[in-house]
Amino acid sequence: MWQTGGAWLSTLVWDHYLFTGDVEFLRANYPAMKGAAQFFLDTLVAHPSLGYLVTNPSNSPELPHHANASVCAGPTMDNQILRDLFEGVARASEVLGVDTTFRTQVRTAKDRLAPMRVGSRGNIQEWLADWVETERNHRHVSHLYGLHPSNQITRRGTPQLYEAARRTLELRGDDGTGWSLAWKINYWARMEDGARAHKLIRDLVRTDRLAPNMFDLHPPFQIDGNFGATSGIAEMLLQSHNGELHLLPALPSAWATGQVAGLRGRGGYTVGAAWTSGQADELLVRADRDGTVRLRARLFTGSFTLVDVGDGGTPATTRPETDVVQLTVKAGHTYRAARLGATASPTVSATVSVSPTVSPTASVSPTVSPTTSPPPTSSPPPSGARATYAVTSSWPGGFQAEVTVTAGSSPIRGWTVSWTFPNGQVINQIWSGTYTQSGANVTVTNAAYNGALPAGGSTTFGFIASVSGANNPPANITCTTT
Repeated sequence: MWQTGGAWLSTLVWDHYLFTGDVEFLRANYPAMKGAAQFFLDTLVAHPSLGYLVTNPSNSPELPHHANASVCAGPTMDNQILRDLFEGVARASEVLGVDTTFRTQVRTAKDRLAPMRVGSRGNIQEWLADWVETERNHRHVSHLYGLHPSNQITRRGTPQLYEAARRTLELRGDDGTGWSLAWKINYWARMEDGARAHKLIRDLVRTDRLAPNMFDLHPPFQIDGNFGATSGIAEMLLQSHNGELHLLPALPSAWATGQVAGLRGRGGYTVGAAWTSGQADELLVRADRDGTVRLRARLFTGSFTLVDVGDGGTPATTRPETDVVQLTVKAGHTYRAARLGATASPTVSATVSVSPTVSPTASVSPTVSPTTSPPPTSSPPPSGARATYAVTSSWPGGFQAEVTVTAGSSPIRGWTVSWTFPNGQVINQIWSGTYTQSGANVTVTNAAYNGALPAGGSTTFGFIASVSGANNPPANITCTTT
């Protein structure tokens, strides 16, 4: 019933163009944007009492507004997405010089969408009505799409909505699945709160949310958490959603000294930065094309130098705000802003290096704690291979374990490990193997890439399981080989 997911995907066409300036890409993919906009021009209806154009029926993803009731008209996220879609397709049509009449239609429809509202708790309303969500700490914060990835809520452009977004995040809390935390890292980066974003990164890499191979856990593996977290880290170092390049906008104190290079900003810019003691020493910006760029950074509130690295000249600049420099740039040129006395020099290749000066766990209070593993359980050493079972961490209601398969005196081509759980344990997710479970009986066979082992060689697979009560290891493990 949530039909605006396709509209959201379509907005990425315009965002890609903002980063690259690739007109041919925009021309090739413009029909997807236009088609999405046409669909909603045909399906939006007028709200009977408010008069706004709304989606109906719809919902705010996965969160009921009343007991057993999720269906609604015009939830906030829908309105935010459609506002981006309509404006994006209108601007794309201007760039391409097409669809003048259609452009007018979508902008007229955009103006009839419901605005964001601040509710009685000081928060962004999730629905047209000021309803209180049925689950306060729900994993989704759908109605903050306007904060991220959109730019409809910004610190300097919409200060009232910005503070309401902060209140929304405080009400929702920090807990959630791995991908939920990834969203919140991005949200807090947009709030320019590096400490809160860093705390959430630390929460995300706990053993209950991250597999040994660094895959994010839901508990089932979901790539959202991995990609979303790296997006959030990039947002902590560079933001370009508000018509300017904001450098180091959410730098946490834990990243006291470091450097980054190769970040991309909207408008066609490649950005690098170096800092010590939480203070920028040097900023590098390379332009893809001629134009004017606004740079925002704390560095500009002090004494600094600004040069065109290519010719050694000083670019033409204006100072619209105390922490902003606006300069004229040339395609292919790199511009260096440096704090007086600084000598750092990041390159433009894609790298990140951080040197913390304080323990990053000092402010973290995990809600789950690893426990001491019971002694490993091993199969008797057969002629082919042996398997060793060990619990690596546990928490109320669940645990993580690893099984190591070691070949004997001869090479093997494949392996199968079997055991019986003694306490009703149930596997939820496994990596580096394929499993079946029938009641307490578990069988795991090798993955395509780790079945062949040389004599004495070993491989490990792991899993996450749920358990109620005691978590004793299997009494016996068998390992057969081919």
